[in-house]
Amino acid sequence: MKVIICGAGVIGSGIAKYLAREQTDVTIIDASEDLLCHISDSLDIQTLHGSSTHPDILEKAGAGDAQLIIAVTNQDETNILTCQIAHTLFKVPLKIAYLKEAVYFDSKWDIFGPDRIPIDILISPEREIARTIAQTIGVPGAFDLIPLAERQINVVGVRCGLQCPVTYTPLRQLSNLFPELEITVLAILREDFLIIPKPEDEMLPGDDVYFIANQSHVMRAMQAFGYDQKIARNVLILGAGKIGLKLAQELEESSPDTTIKLIEINKASATEAAQHLNRSTILCGDVLDTQILIEANVSQTESVIAVTNDNEVNILASLLAKRNGAAQAITLINNPAYSALVRPLGIDAIISPQDITISSILHHVRQGRIRSIYTLRQGMGELIEAEVIENSPLMGNSIQAINDPNKFIIGAVIRDNQIMMANESLIFRRGDLVILFAKSNAVREAENLFLNHGKY
Repeated sequence: MKVIICGAGVIGSGIAKYLAREQTDVTIIDASEDLLCHISDSLDIQTLHGSSTHPDILEKAGAGDAQLIIAVTNQDETNILTCQIAHTLFKVPLKIAYLKEAVYFDSKWDIFGPDRIPIDILISPEREIARTIAQTIGVPGAFDLIPLAERQINVVGVRCGLQCPVTYTPLRQLSNLFPELEITVLAILREDFLIIPKPEDEMLPGDDVYFIANQSHVMRAMQAFGYDQKIARNVLILGAGKIGLKLAQELEESSPDTTIKLIEINKASATEAAQHLNRSTILCGDVLDTQILIEANVSQTESVIAVTNDNEVNILASLLAKRNGAAQAITLINNPAYSALVRPLGIDAIISPQDITISSILHHVRQGRIRSIYTLRQGMGELIEAEVIENSPLMGNSIQAINDPNKFIIGAVIRDNQIMMANESLIFRRGDLVILFAKSNAVREAENLFLNHGKY
């Protein structure tokens, strides 16, 4: 498959990294030679210096033979025009554009479509981030939540506390001690070291754990981990910019019983947000002002979400909210270098816009029987949702024969609409839908498990 990526920033390079290991023919275009040099040093892909809105640049990139173009520059108009030219001049079949401005998603205008501006898939970072945060809020105690298999299954990230009931217990014994606990532990992060657990391994206090469970069993599983908190009915959003506004709108629609408050220091932004919200309360003030947090009743708030445009403000405001009684703090951090530093400070969940956006785009870039791929924790590993096909390495093999603690682990199998948590003796059949977690250096090998005549 021939793919052209327009934009060599964090998102474009992240997508390129994934596609490159697929042996996809990738060309990345950018106006910055420095960004292109950095990518060339780390990835074996073609780079092209120039503007993706110039037809001659797209022609040099091979647009005439491309099956997919992904426009992820920092300029919405550049991404729109790139897709339009790719369609009109080069007949590129699939066009994906990353757009930040909410006006382009307003149904009032309806400007995208086969007979309008021909972009097939629109990615809104604000919408994807808001959706991710809203999902996480729905499971008190979780720092991450990823729905899979058409939302039948959830992968949940949770931290083991000092009094966590399931710690110091070999994983193979969990079902005996907790008969109603139907989960598979996919990964354990212990002091920044990633462990794909073996049956004899134990979870320890302080571990960050990813587990997979049937959607209907998630709350029961969280109780087993010691989280018996009620679902958030009082939410405080710090920052009423694009993400804060979109999150409030999402919660107004999906959580009618939730009380929503926002704090915004900029009067114009606060007024603008108020015009687009129906039942949220907006306070104009500094999120780092303890008095304004008290006025917002932070001590009675289940979830505080810091989504200003400033990483440092988000971190400090989250810590201040926790100090003043907030049950949970969720923090938006754009700089991946900060994530490892702030986790030990008591912030409950860190939201990475880059990870969310890359995963959203890759969800639409499916090859073969792979339905979706999700990046976890700044690329520490990836979740793969894929179908077993005839003559693949999985066919006729057991989960025990496939699992490799140095590489990957099977989490669940869906067969004939029945969800089965991973059992070592389960034998794969054609048509099984498999959820697998792989370390970043083993993703390519994991994907080969789902290929016809693949080697293992």
